[in-house]
Amino acid sequence: LSEISIHGNELTCVCPFHDGNGPHLSVNINTGLFQCFSCRATGNLVSLVRKLERCSRHQALKYVLEYSDDVDLKSMADELKKKLKPKKERHFDYRSYLIEPEPAYDYLEHVRHINRNILYAARVGYDHEDQSVVFPIFHRGFCVSFVKRRVDEKFYRFTLGTKIKRHLYEVNYYSRSTYRDVVIVEGTVDCLKVQEAIVRAHLPMAVVAVFGNVLGREQFQRLQERFTVLHLMFDNDDAGMIGRNKATDMIRDLEAPVTIKYVDLPVEKKDPGKMSTEEIVYALTNSTNYLKQRMLSGV
Repeated sequence: LSEISIHGNELTCVCPFHDGNGPHLSVNINTGLFQCFSCRATGNLVSLVRKLERCSRHQALKYVLEYSDDVDLKSMADELKKKLKPKKERHFDYRSYLIEPEPAYDYLEHVRHINRNILYAARVGYDHEDQSVVFPIFHRGFCVSFVKRRVDEKFYRFTLGTKIKRHLYEVNYYSRSTYRDVVIVEGTVDCLKVQEAIVRAHLPMAVVAVFGNVLGREQFQRLQERFTVLHLMFDNDDAGMIGRNKATDMIRDLEAPVTIKYVDLPVEKKDPGKMSTEEIVYALTNSTNYLKQRMLSGV
């Protein structure tokens, strides 16, 4: 903020929400509310900090409460805390699916060629009632949803009522704090196959699935908290390429401090789940920066 001046309980300055040099923004010191008399922008100190610092609502609220001791923010802070209080997330017990998981293991181990240790780590189970392989989704140590797939079907089913694009599918095989690189794939089987290749080759990477060819904003925010290099390994089809480009554009528009790399699949392989360990390792170790890739493709 520039050209700051204080008159009684009003602070005026140049508005950061539009181009202009006049002190059109007025902030009430007692309430924390602001208004621009030029562009008509309105809000409170939290939204003002979010705009200036490009941070989340939680980070802005923490900043305001920590550094604004001279401002009476109690009523505003109480109201904001109510709005920002996360909704209670449902938790599920996945252990019943682990009692007799052999049908799932037989399919994934012998048909999809995924090592059983990876399946153990991912807590993959089997629902005998509807004859489905069960992939539990975890967040902060709790099972928050399931992905189910019948062996004879090509589509997945999710727990009813779950906002799936808030979550990531991953195998907690290593300590997550040791990585800066993450591989992003579309499906759960893709994730397990890539995880196995990473383990065998001792690559310093994690891998997550985003349930389709669209990387959601909340999913990206969770990734950004933990990783600095994102390897996009979407399916080798038109939808996968479109999803990869949309993910790149979203991250670029957010001006996020991460590096994006493209992982190209062999021409004859449609998704990572159908690749061999050697092919996956080669693809990961030869990923290219997205800027170079787009220059070569003319996009």
